[in-house]
Amino acid sequence: MTSRPVPHRRLLATVACAASLLAAGLGASVAAAPSRLDFPATLSSEFALPLAPAAASASITVYPTHPRLIIGGYRGASLTELRAVCARPDLRTACDRIGGRHVLDDAMRWLLTGEASAADQAVARLNAWAGCAEGAVEHSDAGGWALAYDWLYERLSPAERRRASDRLTACGRSIVASLEGNGPHLWHGYSALAGALALAALAADPPDAADSLLPAAELHFRQRSLEAYALVGGAWPEGYNYERSHFFSADPPEQYVMDALRAWDSAVAADSPRHDSLFATIAREEGDWLRGLAWHLVYGSMAVARPDGRLALTLLRGGDMPTGQAWPNKQVRPFVDSIARVYGEPALAAWGKRVEQDWGLWGGEGSYHSIHLYSLPYNLPVELLDRLPADPGEAWKDLPPARIWGRADLGYVISRSGFGDDATLLGYRAGKWLTGHQHLDQGHVDLWHRGPLALDAGVYAAWGSEHREGYYLRAVAHNTLLIHRDGEDFEEHPGSGLNLNDDGQRIHTYNRRGCAQCLQSVAEWRQHVGAGMHLEAGRIEAYEDAAAYTRIASDLTGAYNSVTYSTPGNSPKVERVQRDLVYLRPGRLLILDRVVTTAGSGPPRFTLHLPARPELSGATVVAGTADDGILETAASRFTVRNSGQGELRMATLWPAEARLTAIGGPGHRYWVDGANRVGGAAGQEGAPAEPGLWRIEAAPVRPERAQLMVHALAVGDAGATADPAATTRLLTVDDGGTAAGTAVLWSDGSDEPDGSAPAAPWLVLASGAVPRAPLAFGRLDLGGAPAGLHALLTDLDPASAAYRVAVDGRLIQDRAASAEGVLSFTVPAGGRALVFGACPAVPDAAPAWRDLCAQGGAPRPTATAASPTSTLAPGEPTATVVSPGPTTGPTPSATSAAGARHRSHLPWLGG
Repeated sequence: MTSRPVPHRRLLATVACAASLLAAGLGASVAAAPSRLDFPATLSSEFALPLAPAAASASITVYPTHPRLIIGGYRGASLTELRAVCARPDLRTACDRIGGRHVLDDAMRWLLTGEASAADQAVARLNAWAGCAEGAVEHSDAGGWALAYDWLYERLSPAERRRASDRLTACGRSIVASLEGNGPHLWHGYSALAGALALAALAADPPDAADSLLPAAELHFRQRSLEAYALVGGAWPEGYNYERSHFFSADPPEQYVMDALRAWDSAVAADSPRHDSLFATIAREEGDWLRGLAWHLVYGSMAVARPDGRLALTLLRGGDMPTGQAWPNKQVRPFVDSIARVYGEPALAAWGKRVEQDWGLWGGEGSYHSIHLYSLPYNLPVELLDRLPADPGEAWKDLPPARIWGRADLGYVISRSGFGDDATLLGYRAGKWLTGHQHLDQGHVDLWHRGPLALDAGVYAAWGSEHREGYYLRAVAHNTLLIHRDGEDFEEHPGSGLNLNDDGQRIHTYNRRGCAQCLQSVAEWRQHVGAGMHLEAGRIEAYEDAAAYTRIASDLTGAYNSVTYSTPGNSPKVERVQRDLVYLRPGRLLILDRVVTTAGSGPPRFTLHLPARPELSGATVVAGTADDGILETAASRFTVRNSGQGELRMATLWPAEARLTAIGGPGHRYWVDGANRVGGAAGQEGAPAEPGLWRIEAAPVRPERAQLMVHALAVGDAGATADPAATTRLLTVDDGGTAAGTAVLWSDGSDEPDGSAPAAPWLVLASGAVPRAPLAFGRLDLGGAPAGLHALLTDLDPASAAYRVAVDGRLIQDRAASAEGVLSFTVPAGGRALVFGACPAVPDAAPAWRDLCAQGGAPRPTATAASPTSTLAPGEPTATVVSPGPTTGPTPSATSAAGARHRSHLPWLGG
């Protein structure tokens, strides 16, 4: 095993933890009497690292006999329950296939059938096990052997028990050495190893309490590993592939986080002073992240055509996603089933049933991979499945249409029009940088309808390859904003030899100021947000979901070289980058971007990656050909269709003059810095990869330092989607001397010749200031409001006592904005003049504002208050010029003390 230095504070904490336990006199064998372990009352995301068990106020008691891991113990399944599952006619054939593949297969077969031959084979496998390899960095098979030892305990002789327990203890020590060295990253490998450690600690019966692994398991699994899941709300930052492979996967099985959770719950008497069950603690005190992990799969699933033509679920792309892992089959359903069973959650069980329709337990690739069949008797939520309607979608109809994961840190939103196979899906990411398989994709927008329409581009080529390092990983491969600056340098893979300027976001993966992939606690990671390695990137500033809409406001400044922080050797290219979305169900989306660039930087370019060549009017060929090259047009609109006959139409609403550039075709689909970055991607572009074929970039013809961009996107069935260029218009907002506003009136499109189905008209009002500023007052002419006009006012000040809205002089609203700064209401048909204002008005408010607040006896202001000043001329649509200086003071750069100690291990060299 390679020697790696252990951080001083971590070493002291480990010694203190062990010393406190010994001082407490915890010397009894687990097999002889319950083991006791101090445990903190709560898990705070800000707790000081590490927690000292000696200072805890509660203790943990481990069940004294075997079996106690998942089966038996305090809350485990009984043999009667397991056998009842396998006695069902619909599952008997599947259960008959359990056994023969690995030790857990054989052990489960013995538990189910009592067959001595299965037990003898499992015992022989266990006795032949030589123990763990030293220096595991990401995975260990110790968890599987721990479960086997626990389940086979009564079939083992005292000598066999001692030998197996000793090997588990030795494995655990090796895992601890890796976890406390420079090996696994908190969001890549750490949780898998910590899960194996927990199982080994709960199963082993060391004769000397000094050899107990329980203190280390409590620190690394119950505290650090599970806090990392809580931080991200269960949505793994590396994408679905690594959520699968680090939670419950591998062949033979090696990742045991779900089994470790089940075992901790069954073997430990009380998880906390308030909850016996670990699952109750997670649900009630840790943000319900375990169900959040399963919901992430449910919300991120979409039906598309499989290669054989059948309709099946696939998953949103995000982070490193190997081509073959886009289907949510075989190694994903088992842990979702387990979560459904633990919480009695029908909607999660219904997702498993939907997967079953696609793959079949013994058809296709199988919804339970054969390596996981041992877990079917205790994972499958049979009672819930028996009560589900024939159509799994019926179990989803009452789910919230959108969810957010890790709002303060991961910042991942998925919003849907529904849960049927023809639903529209919007994904959005704006959060911090957490791990190496995460991409530079802050502000990325996914749009799916009958397949991808705005997609996450590229394929998972090898680390160090031209395609991964120059395209797939980079911002240029995502639906976000690109901003050029001459001479900008990016910290690319140290062995790739590349130095490409994609006009995108800072690269954290190969951070020169420390090992960004060696962080091993949430507390350690937080030390590098706003300091050290500067892992800050995006931030969700407002989020609100209702039946008809989802509204998101975000700040992406930290993702770029900016006035708040730039990587050494680079000058800031932006002062502020903000992206806001308003999704109007089922298929309309407004994207508002506000960018303040620095002197010498190019204008922002709004970028979308498409599954096919877009339809453009008036396009000229700049390079290559019309089918494989670079095209430009001043038309400011395009249409694209996917293979499932979904359609996306886009129109640039502001600035008034914008230019579209289309880049794509076989020789240009991965175009970055003057070349097609295809190296390493060859042969991976087939389904279900969906790597994209073209991209669109929209940029202002006459850019400003403080630039507002407004884009309208319509999604629906091919031939039945109204063109937003014809159905939307910007309305002039008279801001009365306050911060500028922008208003978009989106009509129903019923008068369009394409025969599109009428949809409810919407008025969306948002800040037009750059940067964003709270709206205080505004007037606009609706020109005669259509019947059923819905109004959505955003960017309001939640601290204002109330917002009043009058139409044609009649007050129709008088209430505070939501906590997220949103107010929604219906405008009377035929109304022309709409006035809104925060009340009470400021002393120097425009007369119309003061009159609005005076209606109905509202008090006139008596205190003096400053009024924000707009630099816009009356009638100018929507931009406020800001001073060229920094919007906020720069954050001092800190030198990472972790830098030197992490030089010995560079996990990116092997991926």
